[in-house]
Amino acid sequence: MKKLLTPILALALLLACALPALAASDDVSVTVDGAPVVWTDARPFIDDNNRTLCPLRVIGETMGLTVTWDDATRTATFTSTDIVCVNGTRSEATRSISFPIDSNQTLIREYRFDADSNLRYYEGFGPTMDTAAIIRGDRTYAPVRFMAEFFHSAVEWDGDTRTVSITCPGYTPGGAALPLNVTRQDYSLYDAAGDMLLDAYYDLVTVTADSGAAAKINETTAADLARFVKEYNELDIDTEHASINGPYEFTCAATPMYNQNGYLSLCYETGWYMGGVFNGGYYGKTFDTATGELLSVGDCFKMSDEDLLLYIKQILFTEIRYNPDDFFDDAADKVADYTLDSFDFYLAADGELIVCIPVYELSYGYVGPLNIRAGIYAGVD
Repeated sequence: MKKLLTPILALALLLACALPALAASDDVSVTVDGAPVVWTDARPFIDDNNRTLCPLRVIGETMGLTVTWDDATRTATFTSTDIVCVNGTRSEATRSISFPIDSNQTLIREYRFDADSNLRYYEGFGPTMDTAAIIRGDRTYAPVRFMAEFFHSAVEWDGDTRTVSITCPGYTPGGAALPLNVTRQDYSLYDAAGDMLLDAYYDLVTVTADSGAAAKINETTAADLARFVKEYNELDIDTEHASINGPYEFTCAATPMYNQNGYLSLCYETGWYMGGVFNGGYYGKTFDTATGELLSVGDCFKMSDEDLLLYIKQILFTEIRYNPDDFFDDAADKVADYTLDSFDFYLAADGELIVCIPVYELSYGYVGPLNIRAGIYAGVD
C-alpha cells in the first residue's frame, strides 16, 4: 500500500520545523525519484502551525502532473492522465486533486472500476489537511505529502538532511523503456467472393534492442504466438455456417502497458466466437527488462507472497460481497483456494497491479472477464 509518514517520522518533522534558531525556513530540500527539485522564485517554508509548506507547482510538474489555476475559485488543481486497458484498447482516464486557497479541505476526482470493469468517476472531498493552502508570492503552498500520496507516491522525511523524498509509483533507479514493435499476424479466412469468414490475428510484441534480455523476451512472445497458431490450426471452421452467422473470431490483441523502471508488462485481450456465444478474456506477461525473465506477480512487489495473496483475496471477496448477484454461489470458496499462481495479471501504465479473472471463472457470462485494479504499485508496495 502507499507508504505513509510513520508517527516517529512525523514527530521528527514536527520537531525539526519547531526549531527556528537551528532550522532556517529555506534549508528544506525536496527530491522526486532521487533528483533534487530545483527551486526558482519560491522555496519551502514553515507556517504558523509548524508545518512545512512547499510551492506545489514546481513539484507537481517535476512529477509529470498537469497544473491548472482557477482564478474564480482560487483553486490549484493537479492532474495525471493514466492509461488503462479497457475492452482491449488503451484508454485515458484522468484523476486530480485540488487545493482551494485558505482551506484545509482538498477536492478529488478519480476513476474507479466497477464490477463490470467499466470506469466510473468519483468527485468529492479528498483528504483534510492539518493546515490550509495559501498564496504567497503568487505561488500556491500546501503540505506536499497530500498531493504526492494522492498520486500513489511514497513520501519520507530525513531529519538529518531535512529532506522530503518523493518516490513515484514504479520508480526504481535506472531502467529506461525498451524499444518495442507490435506487428499484427493476420490469419483471417475469406470466401471466394472476398467476404471474411474468420477474423483471426495475433499481435506479436518484439523488443528491437540488441541484448540478451531482449532476445529472451522475444523468445517468450514468439512461443506465445506458436501456442496461438497451434490452437488456430486445430479450429474446425464450418465455412457454410460462418458465411451465414460470421465472421467467426479468433483473436489476440496485445497492448504494451508498463514499460519503465525495470519492467515490461503486456496486456493481451482474446476474442473467440464460433457462431454461439462470444467469449473474451485478458491475460498478461510481465518481464524483468534487465534479464528478460518472465516475472510472477510476487516478483513485482515488495510485500511477502503471503501478504500479497491475502491482499488480492480480500479485494475479490469485497467484489463478491458487494455484487452477489453477479457471482456464482461458490465464488468465495474458489477464491479461498487460490494461490498466487492462480492469477493472470499485468501492470497498468502507472505500475498498478491489474488482476485478470477469466469469464465464467467466478461470475456469470454477462459479467464478462474481470480486470480488477488492486491499488498497489510495482516497485513501491
